[in-house]
Amino acid sequence: MAWPGIHSRRAAERQQEEAAETERRRATEVEKQRAKEDQARKERLRKLTLERCTHANQIFEVKRVLRKLRADLQRLRAEDEEYAKREREKKSWWSFVKSPVYESTAETEEEMEEKERRRIDRIASTRVKESELGVQETELNMLNLRLSETDSRIVVEASREKQATRNRLEQEQEARRRAEEKRTRDKWDATAGDRAKAEKEAAEGQAKEARETQERLRKEREEQRRRAERAARMAEAAKDEERRRMTAEANRRKEAQGHARRPQRDPLDRFASAEPSEPSAGCRHSGWWIKIEGQHRCSECNIVQKRFAYRCPSPACDKIACADCRRKIQGR
Repeated sequence: MAWPGIHSRRAAERQQEEAAETERRRATEVEKQRAKEDQARKERLRKLTLERCTHANQIFEVKRVLRKLRADLQRLRAEDEEYAKREREKKSWWSFVKSPVYESTAETEEEMEEKERRRIDRIASTRVKESELGVQETELNMLNLRLSETDSRIVVEASREKQATRNRLEQEQEARRRAEEKRTRDKWDATAGDRAKAEKEAAEGQAKEARETQERLRKEREEQRRRAERAARMAEAAKDEERRRMTAEANRRKEAQGHARRPQRDPLDRFASAEPSEPSAGCRHSGWWIKIEGQHRCSECNIVQKRFAYRCPSPACDKIACADCRRKIQGR
């Protein structure tokens, strides 16, 4: 009877070993492929760096040649200007005036030919150097363009290298996480009782955490509600105090002026009596009742209205009622 169970356990163990071996081989292949890609990226980056150094050296050499060509052209132009200046001086009237005094000697044929030869050589040298200058400037522009392209490729390769490093770290973290999960699962699979106990404890812990979170949220909401009610009561009390102050001020002004009409009673004075006030005789309470803000006691149901109430629009009637009682009064 025990043999089938032993056989099934051995088969399960062999399947686990085969799966583990397959996973190890796959991980080895992935690691080899990653190493090959890393080596290729490093080789490309090394070649690009060498290429950039070559372009930079070529640019330095071309700039040195350009500086020398510009200096030679400047020297040749200065010599041409000096030669032209001397020729103008020889043909000027001042040279004609001072020639009898200083007895200037005339140039020989050989000297004139030598000067002309030098002038022609300078012209030819200037043209050659200007042509070479244009070629070198074109070469410099091309080298700068190549250097810029190489720098761009280096930036791309460097970003790829960073991304590959980031991916490798993420994969390593994922592998460690999976290994840790596997060890945890293997540990939990040691015995069914331990696994059930661990699951129960985890469920209880989650339930406890959920209850604590709900309780904390409930307390926070209750505290917010109490704060809001306290703020509302304080605001309402401030409004009542301001209303009483304004009413008292109005009554004092009316008394000081000796007005004939009866002063308006403060609606809060009705709170002192527990019995509802009797309606004014002869008033039909018709028309649009006036809405008054604040706490008032309904003269019909004797219930204090905390937010607002309605007052009869008749000047001779001071009946105050809630919304329900107002509808009943108007329906009579």
